[in-house]
Amino acid sequence: MSKTSPGEYGQLMARHEKDIAELTLTLNDEKERYEEKELGKEKKNTTQKASDDDAQFETAVELLEEEIKMTEIKFQEAMKEKRPQLSEEEYQRLLGEHEIDIDRLRKQLDGNKERQRLALLEKLAKRKQKRELKSNEEDERRRLLDALDDAQFETAIELLEEEIKMAKVRFQEEIGSKRK
Repeated sequence: MSKTSPGEYGQLMARHEKDIAELTLTLNDEKERYEEKELGKEKKNTTQKASDDDAQFETAVELLEEEIKMTEIKFQEAMKEKRPQLSEEEYQRLLGEHEIDIDRLRKQLDGNKERQRLALLEKLAKRKQKRELKSNEEDERRRLLDALDDAQFETAIELLEEEIKMAKVRFQEEIGSKRK
């Protein structure tokens, strides 16, 4: 079994590290974009924007997953080409480094998915809170209208009672003036 020259080994490692660095940058960029969009979308069309952003985030997650798969495939192909030239020890070391890098990327991806899940739960909680607040406001408005109706009714009764008293007084006055 022939060994890989230091130059070939360096090239192989450089290519692998470049792929991992690109994936990490892409993942971080997508994370930043997603967080910026989450902060920026508050008022108008929140449900539409939220679903669009969620769809974009899902697409970004899928793309990153695909990139991780492609990096894995590229590494495997590179290993197929260079494997005969690598010692078992070098191969195991490269494979271990590659697996550590891939695991790190997967953990970052899982972290993003968890942040997305938490953001979704927060949105749902806010919607529920808004619905409850709106429902409470509607209930309060109904109570106020009912109280207003009750107050108006009582006022109308009081006015009618006052008119009845006035009519009695006028009647008494008319009778009193006719008796004289």
